[in-house]
Amino acid sequence: KNTPNGSCKIRQFQCRLYPAQPKHFQNGRRKPRVENDRYNALSYLYSKKGLKYLDEVYVSLKNGKKGRIDGFIKGKAIIERKATDLAKVTDNTAKSYIDNAAKYKEAKLGGVKLKEKVFLQVENIKGVSQNVLDHATKKGVTIIDDITKLPGL
Repeated sequence: KNTPNGSCKIRQFQCRLYPAQPKHFQNGRRKPRVENDRYNALSYLYSKKGLKYLDEVYVSLKNGKKGRIDGFIKGKAIIERKATDLAKVTDNTAKSYIDNAAKYKEAKLGGVKLKEKVFLQVENIKGVSQNVLDHATKKGVTIIDDITKLPGL
């Protein structure tokens, strides 16, 4: 049945159970991402050093596809994150994480090729095999476990 405002009663019932707007929307507009605590902390930390930290930056990859960088500090760092302990995964899996991070060395942002250093941030790097570390060096990726202590920053 239709109600005076033209909407269906069943639709109104469903909307009460499942709100029409997801949680990240407010009054029809997307809420800003600054609610993310990690983003706020890193933005504050790097702003004190005169740098600007960006979270989730979309770039164009060498193969023409689009990619998403987890963290970006212009002129300094491209940060790819994996929530894993590298010592507990197989060497092939760790190498695939490194290869995934290395693909951003050739990426473009706004038509300009990125020249920043690539970092792979993981939960723990203790106990990683020398084979994996050599692969990372060969690909030009630095493996870190604490983003607040990036080498060279």
